[in-house]
Amino acid sequence: MGAHYAEIAVARGQNAVFISGNAPGSDQEFIAGATKVMACNTQGVAKLRTILCLPWPGFEKKHINGREEIVLASSATEDQKTLAAQCHDNWRNLGQGVQKLCIRNVQIIDTAQMVIANPNESKRGWGGTGHAIMAARCLGVPVFLVGIGRQRPFIDGEI
Repeated sequence: MGAHYAEIAVARGQNAVFISGNAPGSDQEFIAGATKVMACNTQGVAKLRTILCLPWPGFEKKHINGREEIVLASSATEDQKTLAAQCHDNWRNLGQGVQKLCIRNVQIIDTAQMVIANPNESKRGWGGTGHAIMAARCLGVPVFLVGIGRQRPFIDGEI
């Protein structure tokens, strides 16, 4: 998926920033695809950047290739931390690690112009991706759901 959108940006000569949380599965595949296209963009037709928002240093480090910019949850603003808490109905009972994952979700969304999400609908509230979708909705960022048989905008109240 990341390669697809990066190829579109290159073909159009547009600059693009690809932001991910580096979670196993779709996050890692998305950023790997974008990074691969970036490596082939030797003409400099488009400026492509990849940013990984991580809950703590070394999170899933075997999938970090050194070409990405790294943003840690510890650098989050107070507004980002507040929004992370507001978007989770059980914030006070979450462990510190899970809170950092949620803060990282908000950091991913905070500067986005759109969100492409592939949530696991079998998880309560669609898991961490569902939390990121809630943050996007609070910030007014459009969300597009992708995955097998699902290529459509997110509908409020769906989670």
